Amino acid sequence: MVPPINEQEVYKYYTDNLLPAFLSSLPVLLSRFLHDAASFLGYYATRFIQFLFPIWFRRWTVDTTDTIARAARDATSEGGDFLAHIWSSELKGGNSTFVDYILEKLDLNKDGKFSAAEWSSNAEEMKRDIELLAHQYYQVIADRLNQQQHTSWYAWLRTAIGNLISVDWSFGAYLWHTCSGLILVLIVTSIVPGRLHGWTGRALRFPILGMMYMLISVELLVYALIRFAIRAMEGLFAKSKHRAWRNGMAQAKSYEEWYEIAKRLDRSQGREKWQDNVDDDTAYRYSWPFILELLSDLKSSRKNKDVVMSLAVLQQCTRKNVGGIMSDDLFSFTNCGEPKKVVIEFIEEVEKTLQWVTEEVKELCPCNILEEEPDCKQEKIDIDTLLKSKTEEEQSKLLQNMLSWATLGIIGGSGKHDNGAEEKGIEDRGTDNIIDHVPTKVAVSNLNHVKREEYEKNLVLREKVKTFLKRARAAYGRTALCLSGGAMMGNYHFGAVKALLENDLLPNIISGTSAGSVIGAMICTRTDEELLRDMKPEVLQPKMSLFESSWGQRLARFYRHGTMFDQDDWCKRVRWFTCDDMTFEEAYKKTGRVFCVTLSATSKKAPPVLINYITAPNVVIASAVVASASVPGFVNAMRLQVKDENGNVRNQTKCDETFRDGSIDSDIPTTGLAEMLNCRFFLAAQANPHIVPFFYNSKGDVGRPSRWSSGVREDSWRGGFLLSALEMYLKNDMRSKFHFL
Repeated sequence: MVPPINEQEVYKYYTDNLLPAFLSSLPVLLSRFLHDAASFLGYYATRFIQFLFPIWFRRWTVDTTDTIARAARDATSEGGDFLAHIWSSELKGGNSTFVDYILEKLDLNKDGKFSAAEWSSNAEEMKRDIELLAHQYYQVIADRLNQQQHTSWYAWLRTAIGNLISVDWSFGAYLWHTCSGLILVLIVTSIVPGRLHGWTGRALRFPILGMMYMLISVELLVYALIRFAIRAMEGLFAKSKHRAWRNGMAQAKSYEEWYEIAKRLDRSQGREKWQDNVDDDTAYRYSWPFILELLSDLKSSRKNKDVVMSLAVLQQCTRKNVGGIMSDDLFSFTNCGEPKKVVIEFIEEVEKTLQWVTEEVKELCPCNILEEEPDCKQEKIDIDTLLKSKTEEEQSKLLQNMLSWATLGIIGGSGKHDNGAEEKGIEDRGTDNIIDHVPTKVAVSNLNHVKREEYEKNLVLREKVKTFLKRARAAYGRTALCLSGGAMMGNYHFGAVKALLENDLLPNIISGTSAGSVIGAMICTRTDEELLRDMKPEVLQPKMSLFESSWGQRLARFYRHGTMFDQDDWCKRVRWFTCDDMTFEEAYKKTGRVFCVTLSATSKKAPPVLINYITAPNVVIASAVVASASVPGFVNAMRLQVKDENGNVRNQTKCDETFRDGSIDSDIPTTGLAEMLNCRFFLAAQANPHIVPFFYNSKGDVGRPSRWSSGVREDSWRGGFLLSALEMYLKNDMRSKFHFL
């Protein structure tokens, strides 16, 4: 019988025999474990790299895997056979590409290295092999077109178009076939939050930007070809005399000369008939019965000397785009830019009626500042009741036509409102600030030739007309002239301004950006007489000297200071255009014109700034003009200058923001002008050449009608429907891509 083993003997056995053996073998076990772990991780890291990178990159990873596998087999010869089995099973099915073939052709002595002799001896042969394999691998379109035999030009064109259409699909399929692993990993890591999300976002940004710019470039090329094709067809199918007249319009020296040629062209093409007709196939887009009814009522009320009835009708006429008469298409049917004659007659009649009503109430109730006005509560109630009654009567006639009813519904002219309450609401909102309100004070005792009752009614009527004019101006909106940037091409603004000035059409609100701000400053700091004196080539030419320095001086200054021109020098030269150091408020008081300048703040998140005599009354115009023209690389960003109450000019403090070219953020500030000054009509003088191609209307532009179907039909598409549709699609798609960028 074996004696039992006690606890002391077991402990002694482990401490004397097993523990020393385990401790002595521990370094060997750890070393073997580390070797196996490194081999295991290296293998899967290599496989992951093979998954990420294209097939042609796997030659290097396969060679690396072979090296790791050999090391793993050496390291696992005594117990690591399971890893060696993995290497052998995985590497048996390795992919071979044309790059593998090329590398094999280069290595003549099979030593795994490429010497200069090997490269030079196989250069020509390798070149031919690469060309052949590349043609086979990518299926080059040019090679396929050369190999195919076509029986006609139509067959060749059909094949060529098919191949071109398949380019994007072939390119996408090739990218997915070679880089699908990398694409999938980037997509996943860009979705998962964390640091990888930001890194992959930065990595994906530039490929996406490059792809967008490539697509825009292709679309822009096709877009230009379409525009050239339409222009060529317009010239090809034009009559010789019409072509000569259009050339005469382009070379006209005055508006009168241009207008005479345009009218001659309209008569020759039969477009004057369209002006007389209100029943053509475009009539459904406009409310001609509504306009004719208003026109008849205006004439009738003026003929009967009924001021209250005139006010009732004018309430329907002084809304924006009443009956659709302000539609752009309406001004695009004739070469002279005139709409239908009923529109011209309607606008002229509204103007006559407004002037007549104003003069009539001034004659009935002259404005003499003597005594307090009498108490006219009852007369006011009577006038309000009469005006309300006639307004409802006028609208009831107009609502008999369904189309007129729809138009009134759109513009909100229901007529069922309390005029007294509305007046009170307008006064509470401070609308009296729109037009200076001067209380009417008349000495009643001096009115011996007029009855007291009649005088009081006329006094109420006068106040009613003044209230109506305030509302009409607020509802109708104001007109602004917007002068864009464009560097030296901004000189074209002088011609546009001079034409408006000579025809007494120059608006009182003018905005300027970059180069346009220089011309706008000149307009708004001079009276009409001074403008006609200074706006001559012999006067302007010596003053256009901002860019007079040589290229050597510009480059030298750019090397030293980072800009081509000196900011202080520009301020001195610009002062002639701004009448020295005139401020926005001083210019407004002198000329009555509101000058607005667009600026882009240098801080990244700041919105564009629109300054004028309201928002920046004491700012010196010259500094704002230079700031608006401060293109990066040309002039440094400008800090505005202000004039104090003593007439001293100083820079704003260093805490104030600097500004640069306004064209960067808002070249034509329609939104700012609408919000600040209630502008709803804009004359845009656009001199930026990169913007002009996008201002193209497939139905014809103002003064440049479509030549298909004489331009008077609804389906008069420039170049035909197909080309117009494709042009419109490409233009809108490029705009959306630019917004995306």
